Amino acid sequence: MEIEKIIVLSCFHPLKLDEKHWLLREEEYLFSFKTLIKEYKNNLFFIDNSIDSILDLKNKELRDLLSIREFPVIYDNNFLNKDLYSSNNNEGFIKLIDGFYSKNKDFKKVIIVNGRILNTEFIIDLILRKYHKEENLFFKIDSENISTDIFLISSDYLKKLIDSLKLNSEKCLQKNFNLFVNKNNLKNISTNLRLIKLLHTDHDDYLKTKLEYIK
Repeated sequence: MEIEKIIVLSCFHPLKLDEKHWLLREEEYLFSFKTLIKEYKNNLFFIDNSIDSILDLKNKELRDLLSIREFPVIYDNNFLNKDLYSSNNNEGFIKLIDGFYSKNKDFKKVIIVNGRILNTEFIIDLILRKYHKEENLFFKIDSENISTDIFLISSDYLKKLIDSLKLNSEKCLQKNFNLFVNKNNLKNISTNLRLIKLLHTDHDDYLKTKLEYIK
């Protein structure tokens, strides 16, 4: 069973941030997207829950990068859809993957990644090279937690994941994610993820950041 798409989740303009920080946010995504597009151009789908049009982006380089691709950046204008936004990160995650699934039910399996991870290509390459025959694959962060930043999932189980997260949306996303993977006995492996993302320590001051290393 071949992997059909790499789904990149993003939120360019979160309303909890000052508009003056949106450009900085876009620069973070630009750094990540450049590598993704260079390596996997023909397999990418982007879905964002904070803009309705590429023209809403302030960064010209990012705008151009997404608008001149040969792959479809927007599907019926539903992959750029403010209606999928939530100020709650957990609910926003659920709305993003549900928004994708509602318009694409005929795929077999996809890789879903957090667009703010700066170096997802390492794990994507690992999946494509070594685990491409798996239907579902998740990665352990530690002995208890499963990464929500990158995973391989089949169509059937993505629907089950969405339903499970919706049912327990008031609970911690991480705990719900762990419970879903373990309850369904889905394959999860321990590996050095080596993923890096910027962790913003103060939403009132977007410049207060540190690099978060996900092992």
